[in-house]
Amino acid sequence: MPLPTPTFHRFSRLPIEIRLKIWALAMPGPRIVTIRIKSRDSVTIDATGATADSNSQPHGREELRSAPSAPALLHVCRESRRMFLGTKRYSSYFGDLQSYPVYFDHDMDKLEVICVGDGVDTWAYADFGGGENPLDRIMRQLSRVKRLQLWDGSPFFDRPASFGRCSNLETLTVIVDGATYYWLGENREDECDQQEDERDRHGPETLGSEEHIMWYQWFCREEIAGVELMLEEVMEEFPEWKVPRVQWRSDRVLELIAAGKMEDSQDEWML
Repeated sequence: MPLPTPTFHRFSRLPIEIRLKIWALAMPGPRIVTIRIKSRDSVTIDATGATADSNSQPHGREELRSAPSAPALLHVCRESRRMFLGTKRYSSYFGDLQSYPVYFDHDMDKLEVICVGDGVDTWAYADFGGGENPLDRIMRQLSRVKRLQLWDGSPFFDRPASFGRCSNLETLTVIVDGATYYWLGENREDECDQQEDERDRHGPETLGSEEHIMWYQWFCREEIAGVELMLEEVMEEFPEWKVPRVQWRSDRVLELIAAGKMEDSQDEWML
């Protein structure tokens, strides 16, 4: 008995209506599209705008890397590519900042922006003497993005002007790193600490409970206050800006969602 082949040679003989239906069913669902920003070199940028290397130019040294591969329908065949692009669901972003664009559905997808390395912090706080800050230049392209996801330590939270460029932002998801391990008592450094803090241990079944959420709000009180202050500053600078709904997620929940073991929701808290 011949082995099955991964190639269906008779697909092109199917009626066009059936082929288009198959392509439609193969369209991607909601995704978390991750963009990583890092510095290409270690040149220090002074807050006044001068660089440590007089031969270096501030603009263009930021580097983008997108985690998700391009949607498969772009590469199957010409017909699938026309079908994908013809839906008008997906816009291409960052094509001028990296070698290939990122296809993003601003109605369904959530954009996660991760800043990698200390060099990016330097970019975030640098003053380019009237020129546009690189992180602001990135955010300017996100005017149509409705769902944005950032980690709690992101330098974007210190740049209200960046959020003012996200004029259609509806949901801001903040990922808080490490708190789950404190709740479960997995951060103890030695056996003595484990014995002394046994009363502070909680089982995995308590994750997401009302008690856990209340503790999380206390544990992350500084992060919560910082985000609220940033949103107030954006409103002062951009009076017409609509405040997005803020969601809080633990790093544990983010891992489960990324692995397909949990579905994201509209809940304010998912821990």
